[in-house]
Amino acid sequence: MSLFDKVKEEVGFGKEFDPVGSLIYSLKTDSELPTLVVEGPHDEAIYRWIERCLNEDESERLNKKINIQPVGNRDNVIEIYKRKQEFESRVPVAFMADLDMWVFDTRDSGGPNLYPDIIWTSGYSLENDLYSDGNPENNIIDAKYQKKHQEALKEVIVEFANTVALWRASGKEPSGEEIEKCYNKIKKDYKLKLRGKTLFKVLDKFCSARNHLELCKDVFDTIELDKGKPPLLSKLILNIQQKIKESKSYKRRVS
Repeated sequence: MSLFDKVKEEVGFGKEFDPVGSLIYSLKTDSELPTLVVEGPHDEAIYRWIERCLNEDESERLNKKINIQPVGNRDNVIEIYKRKQEFESRVPVAFMADLDMWVFDTRDSGGPNLYPDIIWTSGYSLENDLYSDGNPENNIIDAKYQKKHQEALKEVIVEFANTVALWRASGKEPSGEEIEKCYNKIKKDYKLKLRGKTLFKVLDKFCSARNHLELCKDVFDTIELDKGKPPLLSKLILNIQQKIKESKSYKRRVS
């Protein structure tokens, strides 16, 4: 097999696009920038904010701009993370992913604890962290619609509680008591526990944003930066900076 054939095989040339193989090949061969591997383009507005913070903070400048690489979904992030030994000595790489249902996983050996070096969101998703840091319900929704908004939230929390209870019961029919426990847990902390896309979908019904990107920007505008940085998103920034600095190739570059 020729060198060209080997390259074609590694990157999946002629086959359906493989974001995992493509990024790993790039990290192994030609990428020079510190890289943050993330899920998909649905959180574009938040990625832009993270990228700007990482690249504008002079006190934490990481020698080169951070390159944010979406790879489609959490499974792909985890797959690339599992193969990090193939490129970690060459280029600094950090990984970030949504907890999703793992936000309800309290086992010491389960869920995110299997991948301790991946940076996980505090809530169900990156959208939840943004929503929780901001104050959209008081600043985006008109006062006359706020009661209807809370009623709509209650309806989707009831639906999601059933989904979570079914997941926790591993597909078996959950008891009414288990569903109620899940409902109370989500209701108490719905900004972080309710599925992020659902949070924004309900919010979208009661405001005038034209699309999801604009809605995210509107939520960003509600963050009162003059009273300090948004706690959850700022925590992610610090964790990304730290993981990049802990990488083998970064240590070698600055030594």
